Amino acid sequence: MAEKIEPDVVWSPTDKQALAFSSTADALLYGGSVGGGKTDFAVALPLEYICHAKFNCLVLRQTCPELQPLVTRARRLYPQADPGLRMRDASGSLRVEFASGARVLFSHANRSYDGDEFDLVIIDEASSFSYDYYTYILSRLRTTIPGFSPRIVLTAMPKGPGCTWIEKEFIRQGPYRVRKEVFRDPTTGIESTRRIQYIPARIEDNPYLFQNDPGYLGRLWLQGSRMYNRLRMGDWSEPDGSFFQDLSRSRHMVPPCRPPLGAPTWAAMDWGYSSPYSIGWYYEHDGAIVRHAEAYGGPDHLRNEGARRSISEVAKIIRDKETAFGAPQYRVGDPSIWQVNDGGLSIGDQFAQVGIYWERAVNDRITGWLEVLSRLQLGRFFVAENCRAFWATVPVLGPDKRCPEDLDTRQIDHVADEVRYSLMTRQLSQYGVPAVNVSNKLAGLPCITT
Repeated sequence: MAEKIEPDVVWSPTDKQALAFSSTADALLYGGSVGGGKTDFAVALPLEYICHAKFNCLVLRQTCPELQPLVTRARRLYPQADPGLRMRDASGSLRVEFASGARVLFSHANRSYDGDEFDLVIIDEASSFSYDYYTYILSRLRTTIPGFSPRIVLTAMPKGPGCTWIEKEFIRQGPYRVRKEVFRDPTTGIESTRRIQYIPARIEDNPYLFQNDPGYLGRLWLQGSRMYNRLRMGDWSEPDGSFFQDLSRSRHMVPPCRPPLGAPTWAAMDWGYSSPYSIGWYYEHDGAIVRHAEAYGGPDHLRNEGARRSISEVAKIIRDKETAFGAPQYRVGDPSIWQVNDGGLSIGDQFAQVGIYWERAVNDRITGWLEVLSRLQLGRFFVAENCRAFWATVPVLGPDKRCPEDLDTRQIDHVADEVRYSLMTRQLSQYGVPAVNVSNKLAGLPCITT
């Protein structure tokens, strides 16, 4: 076995970074807002373990260009810790092998890690990753180092499509406390415990930033109070980068409610079997539309995975829901349910056979999103608090970088599509109200009481 190498002190952590270094959690989130020293922590952490000859670490960013600041930091820092190391570039990645034999790979998500094994995985800006990718990388964690526990460490701030699962997995439990999850293997019955921890860090926890750039807070404030609260204060309830930037829990969420007597009512559906389906129930009140109930066909709100329910099972769910508040006056479904394959009945026809009838929804994506955005800005669309799938998935959806007027369809966008189908049945133009310029920020209008 190679002789252990004890590196010299080449980097001094802040107090919060030192606290994160001392954590023994199997899954750790460090940061939660901007300026807390997240990236420096991600680069420096592997140095804690380079005395182990078999140590193998993966440091991840979403894309190769996003990875480069970490690579630059590593090139400056690592030779100070071990002048005898070797560095090698490989397709935008950086492989580092220390004199002890320990290895660190700086890489990105645009490649496969099937068959790889890592003792430590560090994901920088983890909110740019999906939950499915997070669980995939977790499966790459295993170790042959005696007494070493494989770990995954994340840094993040409330920006990007992964905010939902990070908030649920780490933020919601509160800071510092260690939450334990027990897993029992269904084949062997062996139990294992996973310890999860969130250590927050803000700008005030990073004295180096204050000393070197005292004007940073002022520049952050110039982006507006909402952006300031998200990034500076770590407000995960309204993440940055959302396609629906005007959607706000404080403005658009209403208490659980039912349609008033005589109100127009309808339902909308985005069908899914292997992927989730989404069904929403709506009513109109004083010119505003309220989404008051929902049914969501997925095991949770984190995975783009469907419940694989049959037509008859979904029809029963619809009937049970409508027993509580009454059948709607009409229902609209996404146009794909009328596609016929191999000469059989379409999904729409199969629903009709069990007494659930759908009309064909308008599937004009750009016009549909304009309708949704306009109603949000004008204060004419509200969603009940009990519509959990909506509040878990819609606020964090981001735009398509190639077409900013549309959503990125690689996200969990089923509820959003269903909302679009619904609102296109009662367009603002029908009431003589033009769609607003969605680039303008309108003053908040009073929320209705239902």
